[in-house]
Amino acid sequence: MVYKTQIRLILSKQLSDMRHFFWLITLLGCQANSSKDLAPFANKINMQLEVSHQVEVLYTDSGYLKAKITAPVVNNYSGNDPYQEMPQGIKAYTYYLDGGLASSISAQYAVRKQGGGVIEARNKVVITNVKGDTLNTEQLFWKEKEKRIYTNKFVRITTPTKIFFGDGLESNQEFTHYRIINLRGVATVNQNETKF
Repeated sequence: MVYKTQIRLILSKQLSDMRHFFWLITLLGCQANSSKDLAPFANKINMQLEVSHQVEVLYTDSGYLKAKITAPVVNNYSGNDPYQEMPQGIKAYTYYLDGGLASSISAQYAVRKQGGGVIEARNKVVITNVKGDTLNTEQLFWKEKEKRIYTNKFVRITTPTKIFFGDGLESNQEFTHYRIINLRGVATVNQNETKF
Protein backbone atom coordinates (compact mmCIF):
# COMPACT_ATOMS: atom_id res chain seq x y z
CA MET A 1 0.00 0.00 0.00
CA VAL A 2 1.34 3.44 -0.89
CA TYR A 3 1.22 6.24 1.70
CA LYS A 4 1.86 9.89 1.09
CA THR A 5 4.55 11.15 3.42
CA GLN A 6 3.81 14.42 5.11
CA ILE A 7 6.73 16.73 5.68
CA ARG A 8 6.33 19.80 7.81
CA LEU A 9 8.60 22.75 7.21
CA ILE A 10 8.83 26.01 9.06
CA LEU A 11 9.14 28.77 6.50
CA SER A 12 10.19 32.25 7.46
CA LYS A 13 8.27 35.23 6.10
CA GLN A 14 11.51 36.52 4.62
CA LEU A 15 12.06 33.31 2.64
CA SER A 16 11.07 34.39 -0.87
CA ASP A 17 13.48 32.43 -3.01
CA MET A 18 11.48 30.42 -5.55
CA ARG A 19 13.78 27.41 -5.44
CA HIS A 20 12.62 26.75 -1.87
CA PHE A 21 9.02 26.79 -3.09
CA PHE A 22 9.82 24.23 -5.80
CA TRP A 23 11.77 22.12 -3.28
CA LEU A 24 8.72 22.12 -0.99
CA ILE A 25 6.38 21.10 -3.82
CA THR A 26 8.74 18.30 -4.82
CA LEU A 27 8.94 16.96 -1.26
CA LEU A 28 5.19 17.10 -0.74
CA GLY A 29 4.62 15.24 -3.99
CA CYS A 30 6.93 12.35 -3.03
CA GLN A 31 5.37 8.95 -2.53
CA ALA A 32 6.93 6.03 -0.75
CA ASN A 33 5.84 2.72 0.68
CA SER A 34 6.34 4.09 4.19
CA SER A 35 7.98 6.92 6.06
CA LYS A 36 10.83 4.50 6.83
CA ASP A 37 11.80 4.64 3.14
CA LEU A 38 12.49 8.38 3.39
CA ALA A 39 14.21 8.39 6.79
CA PRO A 40 17.76 7.73 5.49
CA PHE A 41 17.46 10.67 3.11
CA ALA A 42 15.85 13.08 5.56
CA ASN A 43 18.66 12.64 8.09
CA LYS A 44 21.35 13.57 5.56
CA ILE A 45 19.75 16.78 4.35
CA ASN A 46 20.49 20.10 6.00
CA MET A 47 17.67 22.39 4.96
CA GLN A 48 17.48 26.13 5.46
CA LEU A 49 14.47 26.78 7.66
CA GLU A 50 14.57 30.47 8.36
CA VAL A 51 16.40 33.69 7.65
CA SER A 52 16.63 36.31 10.39
CA HIS A 53 17.78 39.91 10.00
CA GLN A 54 19.48 42.24 12.51
CA VAL A 55 20.06 39.48 15.08
CA GLU A 56 21.42 40.05 18.58
CA VAL A 57 22.26 37.07 20.84
CA LEU A 58 23.11 37.55 24.52
CA TYR A 59 25.05 34.97 26.56
CA THR A 60 24.59 35.20 30.32
CA ASP A 61 26.01 33.31 33.29
CA SER A 62 24.26 33.55 36.67
CA GLY A 63 22.43 36.66 35.46
CA TYR A 64 25.56 38.46 34.25
CA LEU A 65 26.08 39.37 30.61
CA LYS A 66 29.14 37.47 29.38
CA ALA A 67 28.95 37.97 25.61
CA LYS A 68 26.87 39.59 22.90
CA ILE A 69 26.88 38.64 19.21
CA THR A 70 25.25 40.70 16.49
CA ALA A 71 24.82 39.77 12.82
CA PRO A 72 23.02 41.46 9.91
CA VAL A 73 21.76 38.07 8.63
CA VAL A 74 21.51 34.61 10.23
CA ASN A 75 20.52 31.55 8.19
CA ASN A 76 19.29 28.65 10.35
CA TYR A 77 19.70 25.12 8.96
CA SER A 78 18.12 21.96 10.35
CA GLY A 79 18.88 18.30 9.80
CA ASN A 80 21.36 15.84 11.21
CA ASP A 81 23.97 18.55 11.81
CA PRO A 82 22.03 21.80 12.51
CA TYR A 83 23.93 25.07 12.31
CA GLN A 84 23.54 28.83 11.97
CA GLU A 85 25.38 30.66 9.21
CA MET A 86 26.18 34.38 9.34
CA PRO A 87 27.15 35.09 5.71
CA GLN A 88 27.43 38.87 6.16
CA GLY A 89 29.68 38.62 9.19
CA ILE A 90 29.44 39.10 12.94
CA LYS A 91 30.45 41.44 15.70
CA ALA A 92 30.91 39.93 19.13
CA TYR A 93 31.67 41.49 22.49
CA THR A 94 32.78 39.81 25.73
CA TYR A 95 32.20 41.39 29.13
CA TYR A 96 33.65 41.26 32.64
CA LEU A 97 31.42 40.54 35.64
CA ASP A 98 31.14 44.28 36.38
CA GLY A 99 29.66 44.81 32.90
CA GLY A 100 32.79 46.40 31.43
CA LEU A 101 33.80 45.53 27.88
CA ALA A 102 36.58 42.88 27.81
CA SER A 103 37.08 42.40 24.06
CA SER A 104 35.50 42.89 20.66
CA ILE A 105 35.58 40.50 17.71
CA SER A 106 34.60 41.07 14.09
CA ALA A 107 34.66 38.81 11.04
CA GLN A 108 33.19 38.84 7.54
CA TYR A 109 31.71 35.32 7.88
CA ALA A 110 30.82 32.97 10.75
CA VAL A 111 29.10 29.65 11.35
CA ARG A 112 27.94 28.05 14.61
CA LYS A 113 27.40 24.31 14.98
CA GLN A 114 24.55 23.79 17.45
CA GLY A 115 25.72 20.48 18.88
CA GLY A 116 29.27 21.45 19.76
CA GLY A 117 28.87 25.05 20.88
CA VAL A 118 31.69 26.20 18.60
CA ILE A 119 31.62 29.35 16.48
CA GLU A 120 33.99 29.53 13.54
CA ALA A 121 34.81 33.05 12.33
CA ARG A 122 36.51 33.53 8.95
CA ASN A 123 37.78 36.23 6.62
CA LYS A 124 39.46 39.27 8.16
CA VAL A 125 38.96 38.27 11.79
CA VAL A 126 39.95 41.08 14.18
CA ILE A 127 39.96 40.96 17.99
CA THR A 128 40.82 43.87 20.27
CA ASN A 129 41.14 43.59 24.05
CA VAL A 130 40.94 46.24 26.78
CA LYS A 131 44.74 46.66 26.81
CA GLY A 132 44.66 47.71 23.15
CA ASP A 133 46.18 44.48 21.80
CA THR A 134 44.78 43.56 18.37
CA LEU A 135 44.77 40.13 16.73
CA ASN A 136 44.43 39.76 12.95
CA THR A 137 43.88 36.32 11.39
CA GLU A 138 41.80 34.61 8.70
CA GLN A 139 40.15 31.94 10.86
CA LEU A 140 39.30 31.68 14.54
CA PHE A 141 37.30 29.21 16.65
CA TRP A 142 35.45 30.17 19.82
CA LYS A 143 34.49 27.33 22.21
CA GLU A 144 31.58 28.85 24.09
CA LYS A 145 31.50 26.45 27.07
CA GLU A 146 35.28 26.49 27.58
CA LYS A 147 35.38 30.28 27.07
CA ARG A 148 38.46 30.06 24.89
CA ILE A 149 39.51 30.96 21.36
CA TYR A 150 42.08 29.33 19.11
CA THR A 151 43.40 29.08 15.55
CA ASN A 152 46.10 27.21 13.65
CA LYS A 153 46.31 29.92 10.94
CA PHE A 154 48.78 32.80 10.60
CA VAL A 155 48.33 35.45 13.30
CA ARG A 156 49.51 39.01 13.76
CA ILE A 157 49.21 40.58 17.21
CA THR A 158 49.80 44.30 17.53
CA THR A 159 50.42 45.70 21.02
CA PRO A 160 51.26 49.30 21.93
CA THR A 161 55.00 48.46 21.77
CA LYS A 162 55.44 45.34 19.59
CA ILE A 163 54.05 43.36 16.67
CA PHE A 164 54.15 39.54 16.92
CA PHE A 165 53.86 37.19 13.93
CA GLY A 166 53.22 33.47 14.14
CA ASP A 167 51.20 30.40 13.29
CA GLY A 168 48.46 29.38 15.68
CA LEU A 169 47.13 30.90 18.87
CA GLU A 170 45.34 29.87 22.06
CA SER A 171 43.66 32.38 24.37
CA ASN A 172 40.89 33.02 26.84
CA GLN A 173 37.80 34.55 25.19
CA GLU A 174 38.71 38.03 26.46
CA PHE A 175 42.04 37.80 24.57
CA THR A 176 43.96 38.93 27.67
CA HIS A 177 45.98 35.72 28.26
CA TYR A 178 47.19 34.39 24.91
CA ARG A 179 49.96 32.20 23.57
CA ILE A 180 51.26 32.09 19.98
CA ILE A 181 51.91 28.44 19.10
CA ASN A 182 54.74 28.95 16.56
CA LEU A 183 56.26 32.42 16.92
CA ARG A 184 57.82 33.59 13.62
CA GLY A 185 59.03 37.03 14.60
CA VAL A 186 58.70 40.19 16.67
CA ALA A 187 58.95 43.80 15.52
CA THR A 188 59.30 46.79 17.81
CA VAL A 189 56.88 49.67 17.29
CA ASN A 190 58.62 53.05 17.16
CA GLN A 191 56.65 55.31 19.50
CA ASN A 192 58.21 58.47 18.00
CA GLU A 193 56.86 57.94 14.47
CA THR A 194 53.95 60.14 13.45
CA LYS A 195 51.00 58.35 11.85
CA PHE A 196 49.16 59.99 9.00
